[in-house]
Amino acid sequence: MKTKPRLLLGFDIRNSFIENRGARIYSWKIGVEFNERFRIGGGFSHLVSNHHPSLDRVIFKANGKDTLATAKLRFNYITYFIDYVFYKRRKWEFSIPIQVGIGLSQYDYSDEHGTRHTIGQSGILLYEPTIFGTYKITKWFGLGMGAGFRIMLINNKGISGKFNSPIYIFKVKIFFGEIYRSVFRKKVEE
Repeated sequence: MKTKPRLLLGFDIRNSFIENRGARIYSWKIGVEFNERFRIGGGFSHLVSNHHPSLDRVIFKANGKDTLATAKLRFNYITYFIDYVFYKRRKWEFSIPIQVGIGLSQYDYSDEHGTRHTIGQSGILLYEPTIFGTYKITKWFGLGMGAGFRIMLINNKGISGKFNSPIYIFKVKIFFGEIYRSVFRKKVEE
């Protein structure tokens, strides 16, 4: 960490399982990178797949009667990550990212009047160790893939779903630093 840090921006798609059904989570990240080996930062992740509970119908009271409605899972968290690159050669890079997330999970449903209601909202704490590989296709662009496991350190007891799950990640990497150096180096040389 004695080198000058470089800004790091990222987006990845984390695929996993919740209640034995596929779940897709989008993650946006910002951080810094030291000596092309060590990265640290934070971000935001949220469930984007249209995920309903196993019993996707909930009962609510309307005009003194029980009424059924479809509930949708909400799963959002702020992330903090550390990433160590243990292998880097020409076009290949392999790293061990570790991510901790703090957030909320809940079920939402709308009643017959369109009013949104929340069931079982509670805080969560999760830990996601992974291994990740990237192939640099060009100087400015690469593709990555990884696998790991989501471990719920604090789970929402108001939701019965199983959130502990294997995860697999796909990433498109744009090397903004290389683009910046290429464009501005050419301007200086001219």
